[in-house]
Amino acid sequence: MSISAAWNTGRGYSRTGQRIAVKVLSDGRVAFYDIDRMIDGVTLNQFVDPVLGEAIDQKRLREFLMTEYDHCRYQCGLYDLDDHLELRQALCVAAKAVLHQSLGF
Repeated sequence: MSISAAWNTGRGYSRTGQRIAVKVLSDGRVAFYDIDRMIDGVTLNQFVDPVLGEAIDQKRLREFLMTEYDHCRYQCGLYDLDDHLELRQALCVAAKAVLHQSLGF
């Protein structure tokens, strides 16, 4: 399963910061897993990348997710997704792999 992005926000939620992995779903919502706070969910709003057919703009995706996350515009859990166990595991693995560097969120 392909993960769209993973990063460390640098927020001090754990000794490793705050590591998050995300996947943009086919309907535009973004599934995420914050491994350090043990929070997973799906955004209520859709991520729209204006450059269709190109690689996802990673900076815009990170900014989108953090804005939705900080404003609690997400549904907790991935349970409404058919492949929620596989997706959660893939997000967990990707988040664990993130190094301690911060992107300054």
